[in-house]
Amino acid sequence: MSGKKDSITERYKAGKLQPRDELPEDLKIAIETFIQQVIIVEKYNLEYMSPEYYINLIDAFSKYPEHSLFTWELLKPLLEEIE
Repeated sequence: MSGKKDSITERYKAGKLQPRDELPEDLKIAIETFIQQVIIVEKYNLEYMSPEYYINLIDAFSKYPEHSLFTWELLKPLLEEIE
């Protein structure tokens, strides 16, 4: 694409958006589900996705303290909106 970022759908189809193999299975499923929902939002040009997908992703990451930095990065935008 000339000067534009690849779409989420294009990156996913190219195999660039896959959960790492060493992640726990429930975390991989949560990531994969979230990516699938982002693709639907992109495909149908929706304004937003259901918050349940975001919440499920945060819940899955929060089970694993070794991923707390990523969990914080997911939560930060939500907390900023509350302020």
